[in-house]
Amino acid sequence: MRISANSDDIGYQAYMQSLADRKTVTVRLDGVEQSVCITADEEAGSLVRCVLDAQGRAQIDPNDKESIWVETVHGKVEVTIS
Repeated sequence: MRISANSDDIGYQAYMQSLADRKTVTVRLDGVEQSVCITADEEAGSLVRCVLDAQGRAQIDPNDKESIWVETVHGKVEVTIS
């Protein structure tokens, strides 16, 4: 499954449907729940998430001061909608 909060992503429809159904989406990477995931793809084994500081706040991209800093990480991705 692919799910995304990015309206330009193919997983956006699944995300919007989960919201409409009042469901909760949980994403885990290698068994660890991800709190700031933007896009998760189980088949590709990747997710895009915000880079956080020590206090857990999203960081501004050092190369683009108008964007949130994101990273793509790989591993065993699990998406649960409940």
